[in-house]
Amino acid sequence: MSKVAFGLTRVSTSEQVMDSQKDSIRKIAKSFGYTIAEDDFFEEKITGYDEDDLHDRDSIVQLSNRIKVQKPDAIFIYELSRLTRRAIKVSHYIDTLSVQPRIPMYFCDYELWTLNTETLKPNDDAILKLQGGAQAVEIERERIKARTSRGRDAKAEKGYYVGSVKDGYTWELDADGEKRIIVDEERKPTIKLIYDLYLKEMSTGEIRD
Repeated sequence: MSKVAFGLTRVSTSEQVMDSQKDSIRKIAKSFGYTIAEDDFFEEKITGYDEDDLHDRDSIVQLSNRIKVQKPDAIFIYELSRLTRRAIKVSHYIDTLSVQPRIPMYFCDYELWTLNTETLKPNDDAILKLQGGAQAVEIERERIKARTSRGRDAKAEKGYYVGSVKDGYTWELDADGEKRIIVDEERKPTIKLIYDLYLKEMSTGEIRD
């Protein structure tokens, strides 16, 4: 008899990618003797570094609540980043979603079980590898952010465009193909008028009118 499992998915692109991810998880689960129904997927579509240390993703909250009323035979996760992008949270989630309730959790990208599926005892070596993988990913992400920040600072010092342009400014391409910030000549008289009126002690409401 096939055992019931839950699946955790998360993508930042199209519906097709989500469906493909779910199909892959189903095939892997089936190879271990588990089935995952459509309603037993907990999915989320978000971009970027979208979580903090105090709040859980909606998909994790929904998964946690479901486990309290219906304990699955296993949980399948496509990639470690689907569980969390924060290394500090890996141990917490593995403990609360797998070790404590004794639910084997399988990470498809690492091909690792957090618990032995027969004895339900923690697979300490696998958990350590998952923790190390999460730390490595987070360290590399911070390096990329630092390099990006330094690049933006260097461009800004040269007067290049590196983000949103404030009212009164626009940009043009220079000889090197870089976007250089320049004064918006069309808006310049209006911006000057706003400041002149403010210096005459007019309120913002009066200036707007």
